[in-house]
Amino acid sequence: MNSKLELIKPIEKKTIVVKQLFGEEGVIAGHEKRLKEVYPNDTPEQITNRLNNIILKDNAFNYAMQEMVSHFKFIIDSDDTDKIKVFLKNYYKNPSNDFMDIMSDKTLKKTLIFEYLKNEWKLEVSDDEVKKSLEQFYEMTNQPIRKFLEDKKEFENVRNSIMEDKVMNKMFQVFTIDFQLEDLKNEKKDENKKEEIEKK
Repeated sequence: MNSKLELIKPIEKKTIVVKQLFGEEGVIAGHEKRLKEVYPNDTPEQITNRLNNIILKDNAFNYAMQEMVSHFKFIIDSDDTDKIKVFLKNYYKNPSNDFMDIMSDKTLKKTLIFEYLKNEWKLEVSDDEVKKSLEQFYEMTNQPIRKFLEDKKEFENVRNSIMEDKVMNKMFQVFTIDFQLEDLKNEKKDENKKEEIEKK
């Protein structure tokens, strides 16, 4: 990877207020598809609840990343973004050019930032952590994990996934996300009114 970044202002604790949720239709559909594959015995309601949690987490992450990006200066190599676009074409169904431009830029900056933060915060993932994560995955889904244990590349992919979670968790300790969603508040009020009417 030839792209680079440079820290231009200190990363300090901050509260980020979120008043609106965003989500690309293709991304949400991809999440739903994977959830059904990973949790085949879940009811539609359970899948919906899992999906809603992912949407909230995705939005929290996106808002935190917007803030984090403002702390860096980037030197982007077009070869790096082109490689990401090839992956996006295979991963998403008929992605638009605008979508690929936005997602490739976000993905590349995320990769650069996560690598920086991993080193800055001295985060590590041991082999034992990877194995424990795989065991938990097997207990939750009953899906085989042998290929992850026997294939070095697959094993490292799991390690990278755990590292991403560690970086995100640390980032959420620095940037606190405060959800103040009017739509959700109004829905809650409507539910309370409905309960009061039913009681009468």
